[in-house]
This record gives sequence, structure tokens and C-alpha cells, in this order.
Amino acid sequence: MRFVSVPLGSTHTLNYSINNPTTNEGLPPAEVTQTISVYRNTSGSPATVSAQSRGVDGLFYCQVPVSKSLYTVNDFLNVVLEATVDGVTTRCVIATILVAPPYITGAVTAGTSSNSATSFCSNLVEGDLVDSVLSNVTCHLRSSDGITFGTGSAVATWASQVTGSVDFTQGTNSLRPSLTSNVVDFDGTDDYLLASDNTAMEPSTAWTIAMRIRIDNHTTTSQMILCKGTNSGGEWALQLNFGELRFFFATGAWVNYGYKSSAFASAGTYTLVIVYDGGGSTNADKLKFWIDGVAQTLAFSGTIPTSNTGSSNSVGLGGANNGTQPFNGAITELVCAKTVANATQVADITDLLTNQRVDFWKGCLLLFTSGALAGQVRKITGFDRTNRFLSFTDGFSQTPATGDQFVVLNT
Repeated sequence: MRFVSVPLGSTHTLNYSINNPTTNEGLPPAEVTQTISVYRNTSGSPATVSAQSRGVDGLFYCQVPVSKSLYTVNDFLNVVLEATVDGVTTRCVIATILVAPPYITGAVTAGTSSNSATSFCSNLVEGDLVDSVLSNVTCHLRSSDGITFGTGSAVATWASQVTGSVDFTQGTNSLRPSLTSNVVDFDGTDDYLLASDNTAMEPSTAWTIAMRIRIDNHTTTSQMILCKGTNSGGEWALQLNFGELRFFFATGAWVNYGYKSSAFASAGTYTLVIVYDGGGSTNADKLKFWIDGVAQTLAFSGTIPTSNTGSSNSVGLGGANNGTQPFNGAITELVCAKTVANATQVADITDLLTNQRVDFWKGCLLLFTSGALAGQVRKITGFDRTNRFLSFTDGFSQTPATGDQFVVLNT
């Protein structure tokens, strides 16, 4: 048996042999019936690894996906082989996997100032680490990237960092939000952005929305924060109403929803996470809210559906898609994913969105994987979000070359 550490979200390849108990010779696949299962923390229902192949070296090979939807950091996974040879079945653990923090790949780039052994420019952006926490991210808006807010007849655009996802735009100058110090401000009167209908924003049975949001007026009525529909109905909507936070599901009018009364004691900046799980047995199992990392006890009106019904509605940000019920405040980051975030993932997302806005990568480890510095690892002590410069108190042995590859470990 072997013990390995595998980053969350990656796949590990195992090799093994199965010998005839009598001759101790390696057996061809035709003579073996085998099943490989992965047990999380030695309990629960196992995940089955279906693909086993035999290489030219006579060994069997299988790939074990360390999926974000199944596991969390620091889980122990026992990989169990069950093989039947000549009617005799045996079971054994062929590997134990420790789920390590996810890593992000990056490269050194030419910066606005000279690179050095203690500071250099990279292609990293803030949202990469957030995306590494969740699987199936379908939309990611971050205020440090993807925004082109022109003036006059120019179309304002807040582009998602996910390929093939949605971009939010506003072609009317008087209706576009303002952009100040990487914060997208909605005036609460008529500002909003709009994205066309897209399956990226149509969850089926799993949906997680995480955002960093500033609320300027928490006592006024009916503010649509994010809405795939109009003020009167649609597919789903996140709304603030006299301090009450609501999430609606609908095939018409907004009638089925969960809510938290007096969710916000005052105006201010908060991190929100909304999780929908259509497989839940009760309303409370299907819809959950976290505010600044604290799970909320919700009340419900109607029934939260077991699956979301798609629609042709466009998506409004900072208001309904027809510009009504405008939101008064600001949004600095928005993540949407077709997955059910667990409590650990919610805590990670909350921490990332809340606490790492300036020195986003501070405390993570950077390991070079190519170039003259390959194999060297240092702790990141600072990140300049504007110029994407990484800094290190303990510098590398020399200045890295442009194009050198590295991985960042979220420790």
C-alpha cells in the first residue's frame, strides 16, 4: 500500500498488479474481475472508479478523481481493490490519499517594473483561488478584471472570467453603474447591468451564489440584487426587501422563496453565500444562506422545488432585467457555480472574499515547476492587485525568467 497527497480538484493515477495466488504470476485482464472503490474517511458510501487498463509493463492502471463535489481538504481516501480470481474474492487497500489544498498554475510575466528574486509580475488574478474552491463555476465577475466602463455611447461591460459564460452590459449611459476604486456602484435609482439568457445561469438541481456586497440602504423596499426575471416573476431571484434577504424560485410569479428577516442590522459590506440543493428533503435542506460565514435560519413561503425550471429570461444585476427594483449599493465580486457547496467550501469562499482583497495570495506557497528555479518554493508575503506583482520576504536564489511556470498552493 502507498500513501500519497493529492490536491483537491485533480486526478491521481495508480498502478498495481494482480497475481495468480497459485503461480504468483501476473494475470491478464480477461482472467480477473475487479472493482476499485474510494472510501472517504473510512465511512460512507464509496465512489467507484470504473476505468482500469493494463499497460505494456503488465501493471494495471486506474485514475482516481479527487472531486471538489465529493471531498474536502484534509479528507483521507482509502482506495480499495476487490478482485476475483478463479472464483476467490479478496479485498485490500492499495492506496491512501490525503486530500491536499488545491493549487493554481501560473507564470512569470514582464511587469511594469523590473522583476527580481523577491518580487516579480505574474499572470495571477484574484479570482483564481475562489474558482479553485468550487467545481462547475459558470460565472465569475471580479471588479479587478473584465470591466470596461466607457462614457457616452460606449457600452459598459463587466465580463465573466469563465470561458463561454455571460457578460453583463449596459448600453445606456444614464443607466450604467459607476466604477470607483474597483468597486461597481449602483445608485438605487436606475442603474443596472444586463446579461442575455444563457444556460450558464440556469441551475438544474444544484446552485451556489457567492458575492461580496456593500448595502447602502437596507431598509427600503424591493431591491433586486441578482435576478433572472422581471420584478413580477421569472426563474430565480435574490432580493433585499426592508432588510429581509429573499431567494425566489418561480415558473411565473415570485411565490416560492426562502427568506431571512432582519438579515442586516445596518448598512455595510457583507459576504453572502446562497446554496440550493434540489435533492434536499425539506425546504431547509434545499435552500441555505450564509452571511459573513454564519449559517442563517430561514423561513419559507411556498415550496422550494426539487429542480429549477429553465426560462428564456435575461439576467439583471443590480436590478430586475427590466430595470425595476434597483439595488442601492456595490458589488465587488460574484461567483455562480452549478454545485452544492458544503460547509467547508462556504467557509473557504467567505474567507477569500472577505479577508484577502488586498494581499489576496498572502500566506500561500509558490513552487516553481520550470526554469532555473524549478523545485524552489517560497511563501508569498504580498500581492499588488493592480500590477499583479508577487513579493517574498525570503527571496528565490535568482530572478525568474519571463515564462517560468509555477504552482500556488492554497495553504
